[in-house]
Amino acid sequence: MPAAIGLALLLFTQTAPVVLAASPSPSPSPNPDVRIEAHALLDGNVRPGAWTAVAVDVANDGPTITGELRIRGQTETGSQYGLEVQLATGARQGFTLYAQTQIFGSRVTVDLVSGAQVIATKQVPIKSHDAYSPIIAVIAERPEGLLPQINAALVNPNVATSTVITLIPADLPPRVEAWAAIDRLVWQDVDAATLTEAQAKALRLWLGAGGRLTILGGTTGTGTIAGFDLPDADLLPFDPTHTIDAAPADLVPLVGQPPSDAATAVAVAGTLRKGTVLARSGDDTIAAETGYGRGVVTMIGFNPADRWLADGSTATNLWHRLLPQISGPALNPLTLPDDSQIVYALQNLPSVDLPPIEQLFVLLVAYIALIGPINYVVLRRLDKREWAWVTIPALVVVFAVGSYGLGASLKGSDVIVNEVAVVRAAQGS
Repeated sequence: MPAAIGLALLLFTQTAPVVLAASPSPSPSPNPDVRIEAHALLDGNVRPGAWTAVAVDVANDGPTITGELRIRGQTETGSQYGLEVQLATGARQGFTLYAQTQIFGSRVTVDLVSGAQVIATKQVPIKSHDAYSPIIAVIAERPEGLLPQINAALVNPNVATSTVITLIPADLPPRVEAWAAIDRLVWQDVDAATLTEAQAKALRLWLGAGGRLTILGGTTGTGTIAGFDLPDADLLPFDPTHTIDAAPADLVPLVGQPPSDAATAVAVAGTLRKGTVLARSGDDTIAAETGYGRGVVTMIGFNPADRWLADGSTATNLWHRLLPQISGPALNPLTLPDDSQIVYALQNLPSVDLPPIEQLFVLLVAYIALIGPINYVVLRRLDKREWAWVTIPALVVVFAVGSYGLGASLKGSDVIVNEVAVVRAAQGS
């Protein structure tokens, strides 16, 4: 029954997507006049499938080059991401490239391509982390005083092992999409005013989407914290206006019972703007927490690396409060490890749904009856049964054309493109 088969194929088949394989990489032909230096931001820490930023510096001592900077993974069939560049003689230019890294990748490659020729290439190492392993980034003048406490406080056999990394402000990407490898950010004694406008905007968007920023006081007073007091974003829970000597008893809400040899702690203090007071010394707020979009900003005026604050249960209590542990991919708002719902949404095309089974049944029965009993009875009544050699093929052709016409009228013949937009709403975006 070729017509029935054709009808079933038409009604049951949806438009197949066209898959374009990535073109093979051109053969390298290094140019000694061109030099490329590149490094992945966030110190090379990435999450597969999420966006990664790579800073690239290009120097050209030869003729003018018009081409493209491309970044690719380790597999030749993977996607490539490019940026058009024009390098005059003597040019020294910096670029930031963005790419989605592959699972288990250990490097990406940056190529400078002109036409079909690779002029220069540079391999960039990366460190891949899965979405279930929390990553805490520490930006501090002396991070060695904080790392042992954070690592000790985050040990928990019930959740995935946390990774603590140290960064400098220049490691932070200028676009929020590339912040996917950071789940928590701890900042101490580094001037926040050193952030570029793009980095500060990315920080605000990351917070608004669900990030968590912890700002610590230290030995530099209010100067380094004031850089967070941005004119277009009210980030800080209290105004860092002066420093005071906080008594150990003032810190009990955060650290628990202090040891007998606890001394006063120098703390940045001020007046509460918004949020919740975590610790107070007299009329001054020395620790507070506030929401920002879906994220949280915690500001601690004293230095957790002070001797008695850095020991034993005191440090553990404090860091458990500052960095509450959360397991699972929901930890980072910019990571999307499970895309099954998006894949289903792309495949779920109402216009190619199966027709009602009753219609198929009626069509098949009508076809069988027409080409069999009805055809035979008519030819027998006409006493022209030998015409079956002609009527059966003719009926097959007529029914096939009619079936395809019916299928086209039900489903149409247009190419269907199904699109899904992923929108992350955040304060200030």
